[in-house]
Amino acid sequence: MKDIPLAESGPPPRSPATLRQSLGRGVALLRYHRPSQLWRRAAKLALQYAGWPRPPRPHGGGDISLRESSAAAFAKIRARRLAAWGHRLEEWTGNLTTRTIRSLNHSHPFGDAIDWRLGRAQGVSDLWRFHLHYQDELLAALAEGDDASRRRAAAHVRIAEWIDGNPPTARRRDAWHPFCISRRVINWILAWPALETHRNAAVRQSVLESLAAQVEFLRKNLEWDLRGNHLLVNLHALGLAGAFLGGAEGDRALESVERHLPGQLREQLLPSGEHFERSPMYHAQMLEAVLDLRDALTDVAPPLAAECVSAARRMAEFLEGILHPDEKIPLLGDSVFDETPEPAILIGAAREAATDRESSAHNASNETGDCWTFRDETTFLLFDTGPVGADELPAHGHCDLLSFEASVHGQRLFVDSGIFDYEDSPLRRYGRSTAAHNVLQIDDSEQCDLWSKFRMGRRGKPVRRASGRTEEWSWCFASHNAYRRAGVPETGRWMAARGGGFWVAVESLGGAGPRTATLRWHLHPDVTATRESPTEWRLAVAGQSLVLALPAEGETRQERYPYCPEFGCRIDAAVLVWQTRRELPCRLLWSLRPAGTDLSARIECPSADTPPVVVIEAAGESTNIPLPL
Repeated sequence: MKDIPLAESGPPPRSPATLRQSLGRGVALLRYHRPSQLWRRAAKLALQYAGWPRPPRPHGGGDISLRESSAAAFAKIRARRLAAWGHRLEEWTGNLTTRTIRSLNHSHPFGDAIDWRLGRAQGVSDLWRFHLHYQDELLAALAEGDDASRRRAAAHVRIAEWIDGNPPTARRRDAWHPFCISRRVINWILAWPALETHRNAAVRQSVLESLAAQVEFLRKNLEWDLRGNHLLVNLHALGLAGAFLGGAEGDRALESVERHLPGQLREQLLPSGEHFERSPMYHAQMLEAVLDLRDALTDVAPPLAAECVSAARRMAEFLEGILHPDEKIPLLGDSVFDETPEPAILIGAAREAATDRESSAHNASNETGDCWTFRDETTFLLFDTGPVGADELPAHGHCDLLSFEASVHGQRLFVDSGIFDYEDSPLRRYGRSTAAHNVLQIDDSEQCDLWSKFRMGRRGKPVRRASGRTEEWSWCFASHNAYRRAGVPETGRWMAARGGGFWVAVESLGGAGPRTATLRWHLHPDVTATRESPTEWRLAVAGQSLVLALPAEGETRQERYPYCPEFGCRIDAAVLVWQTRRELPCRLLWSLRPAGTDLSARIECPSADTPPVVVIEAAGESTNIPLPL
């Protein structure tokens, strides 16, 4: 990809933290994180310095047995995994059968042997090295095709290379990281039908012995310091290992899962079914994990499998509610398309039926957890009114309070900027910043104090939320306090939509005194914007034209920003930036309509004792909708 600069109005270069910032960040760590997370992290660092944890002991002798009763469940899981990750199968096949491995849109050539200790000097990121040790490419050995035997043979070689190159005594950070172990254990188990074809029984047994050693090490080193998706993936791996391995190895893994999984499902799933880190990508990945556990535990732990049935249905219902018409996720928080399993496959599996997803009702507005959505034949609008993430785990949270995404005629219109990498890089900083989202910004302030690549100190919080329907208009209001330190105690957004592609939005700013307000609309790369007048822009999308009418008394410009729908992928796209200097309190109104139609909207304040009213005239009808005070 060509080098695309950050948006001109993006965050300034990182400067060293002041003493006040450092103290504030320390206070935030103590305030938001569980005490157990902090002492577990401190203990882990101390033990690592002292040479712990000890490497796993070799298997004590005798063949490792497998649970034959789980064979049908694993066949089901394998078929679903290949279907849900079909968009990655070609890449995995290339990675398995050649000495050039491509991951996260970055290729790295190896010579005769894979260097499992790749460092920064060799041009790969921490996340790329993690993916190298996940060994997702092994699943390509399961696919049918003319070269199936070649892929199976390559899988034998790849696993043997990993075992020889990463002995437990080597204590390599990536190879024996609990998360890498978890992902790799799952892949080895799912790839077993290809691996067990090796004609040498000793080789097959060496794979099982290494697998058992990794499972035992994982069982003793669960990621309680992080919790969240990492811990759930740890339990995912142990659950599959417990259903796959017989004897004491499998029993110990199952015991850990039975002890911890119910509590983690309660902790990590919100009442709406949404995963508490509030990233659609991680939500889909965790739904896949719960589905795998549901199937793998059916025979070996039926009560736990039943809990997973219920959890998966709730998670699938939430996922279905936030999908764009292209049946892909919104890129909220840390989300990209290429690391997301196919949502339709997961939703069908959660319902235990491979039926097509029913289309939403005409002109339907829905409360989908913290997201408010509106759908009709031409329009999809998603308004995110929830927190930026889990308080004790903000690693994947962004400055995106009250952001929105939208599609028109099946084509994405307003989008999130996505994420490029997980490095402490300018693009990582930009992707998490306020300027990278469709939100209101005050005086260049950030909604949250972001530092390092996964850290967050001070953060804004949602304050109020209301929704309803007035005549043909569905609406939702929400507010947050992210700019309270900038003298704006509460900032609100009210969005209303009706059939035919008409929207009206009102931004409300509390406080007093002059402030600079900036609004941004990030356009999908396939959308073009042309200025029609000082306050109106014509947007061309999917062969249709729309008119975006911006607030009066402000300056508007079109900038370029890096749209990152996949890791390692940057695409040049347009963002409309509107800015004004106003005395607070104030309200700003903007709207969207199909070209060639009429829509007018204004705010009226009958008296100081009554709420302001949005007066909308559209499609030959006039509607008055009171705004929340």
